[in-house]
Amino acid sequence: MRILLALFFLFQSVFASTQIKDLMKEGKWTKAKKIAYEKLKQNPEDYSLYLTIGICALNQKNYNEAIANFSKAAQLNKKIALPKFLLGIIYEEIGSLSKALSEYEKALKIEKDKKKKKDILKHIEVVKEKMKK
Repeated sequence: MRILLALFFLFQSVFASTQIKDLMKEGKWTKAKKIAYEKLKQNPEDYSLYLTIGICALNQKNYNEAIANFSKAAQLNKKIALPKFLLGIIYEEIGSLSKALSEYEKALKIEKDKKKKKDILKHIEVVKEKMKK
């Protein structure tokens, strides 16, 4: 799961507020998630809040909550690859390799950044290798 911390720092500009970002940097996932849920009441269409909650839940290994929130973030903002990529990570982690591959491929189609595309392709390769076994 150390990849999640790397992802957090890589994509921290996506997160909803400095307060939440600071709590996440400190690994205070429950507190950060609680604040994000409160902010969500005021702005239920803010995809970044769903991403934030999803990352907190993922770090707490609450995969169902993470999947629900990443799915909602992807639904609200179809132009960003991050929620689909994170769904791929979860599905890979829990052994649902075909779902992981599907989410990574969706992320790859959307992602514009060459370096991030390269990272997604690495994940796709790993999943395909796992599926061969």
